[in-house]
Amino acid sequence: MIDSDLLSVQEINQLIKDALDEHLEFQRVFVKGEISNLTKHQSGHFYFTLKDSSSRIRCVMFNSYVHRLKFDPKEGDEVIVIASVTLYTRGGEYQLNCYEMEAYGLGKYLVELELLKKRLLEEGIFSRQKKPLPLIPKTIGVITSKSGAAIHDIISTISRRFATTIYLFPSLVQGKEAPKSIIKAIDESEKYPLDLLIIGRGGGSFEDLIAYNDEALIRRVYDIKIPTIAAVGHDINSTLLDLVCDYSSITPTAAAEKATEKAYLLKEQLTTIDKNLYQMINSKIKQAQLEVVNALNKEVLRDFKNRYRTIKDDINNRINSRYLEIRKYIETNYMMVTHLQERLKKAIQTILLQNSEKLRFLIEKNESLNPYKLLSKGYGMVYNRNNQIVSSKAELNVGETITIKLKDGTVAALVKEIKE
Repeated sequence: MIDSDLLSVQEINQLIKDALDEHLEFQRVFVKGEISNLTKHQSGHFYFTLKDSSSRIRCVMFNSYVHRLKFDPKEGDEVIVIASVTLYTRGGEYQLNCYEMEAYGLGKYLVELELLKKRLLEEGIFSRQKKPLPLIPKTIGVITSKSGAAIHDIISTISRRFATTIYLFPSLVQGKEAPKSIIKAIDESEKYPLDLLIIGRGGGSFEDLIAYNDEALIRRVYDIKIPTIAAVGHDINSTLLDLVCDYSSITPTAAAEKATEKAYLLKEQLTTIDKNLYQMINSKIKQAQLEVVNALNKEVLRDFKNRYRTIKDDINNRINSRYLEIRKYIETNYMMVTHLQERLKKAIQTILLQNSEKLRFLIEKNESLNPYKLLSKGYGMVYNRNNQIVSSKAELNVGETITIKLKDGTVAALVKEIKE
């Protein structure tokens, strides 16, 4: 052995640390234990030990993560930490670098929520193509508490932006029975001709929003055929409902704005067109009035005052008529687009139905022509020694061995006589 083969203590510790840091399985672990030897350093870092009945491990939580804690850890607290496993090279001891910590009750729930989220993601629950919001929602369903502030915010926002019909399907918004109540409201909403559905509540703590992480509720929302908007009030942490819905808003007011976004923009565009037309027409009238007044002020044209009034009335009538024609043209084209959309939808459905019928007919015809189906009716298929189907006596010779295929097997036979 030569000196170049020797490793220093620091080098072997560094090798072990690098191996731990590169192993993905050790970069995000959930560990439950009791806090002991807690030191809250003046730098803001927490140094402590996690222990159970038979073992312990050193831990550190740096200041940048300590600031995110939602509670004040104390000696003897039972907690769940999310951490990476690493090695403190100077001391030669492995430790947990913690970046999240929760009291055991809530921490256990967060672990289960993380696993549920991962499982639903793998199933494709959160990755389907989002359904587009309707251009003009004629009916909007809302699932929330009938006495909460959310429904009042949604109604006032929608009413201010666009005239539409709102259906309220009352439900509980927190507690153990809330998921079942929301699912029942969804079932009830499907009895109505809705264009989209808003599900949510006002703001609340993380614990208040737990109902919107329920697996049965998430799967039920996934099956809804119309566009959905999640309107669970939250500042930071989103719920699984936000992920499964087609659209998500952090407040009920924002959800109402999203639901009427396209209709509101169309309304604004029409209002702008209407305003511009009015200004243009009014400008033309004033210009014509000014020209006529200037002409009347000339002594030579004072006799034409009555003619001026007639011309003015005629111009006003023509402008008003043209204005009404433009408005009617805009309204007619809008209705025509809507009608064409319906016709296209029906045409596609008709084509799909026709092709489905053709396919069914071809399948049945193919089945009826299948020679093997005749075997179940007592018929047999004859093959010569070259395993070719025999269709004529001319293809056989006396003394030749043949095979007869029946529905449940084959029979070998010898040709003893050939008759006409």
